[in-house]
Amino acid sequence: MKKIAKKNKKFIIIGIIIIILLIIGIAFAYFTTTLNGSKDYVIRAGSLKLDLTEENELTLERVIPVEDSEGMSLDGFSFSLTNEGDIDTDYTIYLDDVALNEGESRISDTALRYSLVKNNVVGQASDLVSMGSNPNRVVDSGTISPDEKINYTLKIWVDYDATSEVAGGRTFKGALRIEAKQAV
Repeated sequence: MKKIAKKNKKFIIIGIIIIILLIIGIAFAYFTTTLNGSKDYVIRAGSLKLDLTEENELTLERVIPVEDSEGMSLDGFSFSLTNEGDIDTDYTIYLDDVALNEGESRISDTALRYSLVKNNVVGQASDLVSMGSNPNRVVDSGTISPDEKINYTLKIWVDYDATSEVAGGRTFKGALRIEAKQAV
């Protein structure tokens, strides 16, 4: 019996030593392993320059409500966007409110209608609120190629059905803002 206990003791000690060596070997391998990646990362850079040219002011003062057909025939606010860079550019054009002069009060967006003409393609008459709310009114967005020019005319008018409480004696003043980023 003592012989069996001695033999078991030897196996237990040898087993413990083997387990300790395995743990040390695995820990050493884990901490000294270096992984090399094979994925390539590409960074594209180009010259980014967008030119926004406005031809007239975007102001509605002392205007009367009109039908859509008459609003669509207005001259509108003309501007163009040109990509003078050397890479395709994603852009978004916003229509932001401009501070009014003292004594003026702003026309509600719900009383305004608009139509956007883009490169001689006439858009439908829509409520200004369909663009979003200030400062996130999106006039247009897309991608513009190098040396491309896009011509716009934004027509805004007071809705024929607007009440005098909402639109009477009020003013709308807006400015365009453009945000752009290079396409990836």
